[in-house]
Amino acid sequence: MGSLFGKSNSVKRADFWKVFSILCQGDFSFAEIWNNAIFWADKKLKNNSKKICNDFKSSCTLSEIALKYPKLFCLLEIQMIKAGEISDNLDGQLKELSEVLYKVGFPAGAGYGSTYKEEKELTEEDNLLINNSRSESDQYDSNIKPVMKLFFYVLQRAISEHIEEIRIIPEVDIVKVSYKTAKSIYVPEHFANLPKKLYEIMVVEIKKIISTTEIDEVLEENERYLHFNLNSQKHSFIVSFFPSQNGEIIVIKVKEEKEEKG
Repeated sequence: MGSLFGKSNSVKRADFWKVFSILCQGDFSFAEIWNNAIFWADKKLKNNSKKICNDFKSSCTLSEIALKYPKLFCLLEIQMIKAGEISDNLDGQLKELSEVLYKVGFPAGAGYGSTYKEEKELTEEDNLLINNSRSESDQYDSNIKPVMKLFFYVLQRAISEHIEEIRIIPEVDIVKVSYKTAKSIYVPEHFANLPKKLYEIMVVEIKKIISTTEIDEVLEENERYLHFNLNSQKHSFIVSFFPSQNGEIIVIKVKEEKEEKG
């Protein structure tokens, strides 16, 4: 039960592989995928990120990378990566790998992973959200582009951290996501340097979603509702777009759900 109260390296690695598997379904190179997924990774992987990314630029496969760095990847990771490449189902195998790491961590004796130590960073609620939200986000698999899973992950984190407002802000070459609470505004590390390519897809898809949403209350002219189910509970957001020099800023207000009185 101890790991439930702190985010272990195995959970960080699970986050990494989950994001990697999502981006594998899009039109991105391994180097691009790595540079985005690394924000979710454990410290050991981050510290070696630059040289691994350079190996990808030299046309190395993912399994070749994993075999080249046995102190960074455990046997379980290597086997599931190779299975995914052989079966031409890498994204599916990486998703399954992330689920194993979420549930049981690194198996004892599975390479260096068995020596991981806990790093207390997330609360019990955060870890429960990670474990419980996967099946809910899968409802979007068949009809929304892979990059949108990242968008729904942004919403999931906002719910768990009691965020009042989300801003997706485009800059010249990157896009960042900021969270606003009652006391502060901050940019999570893994949302601080996303590629503009992801943002451009995200804008188009969000507009498609909100264009089909019924307006059941009077809103401002440029505001629309977005509804999202998490753990069988409906959450609502008010989405608006504002022009800027580098593209439209997406502002998402978290709407507080009123409890129905019996």
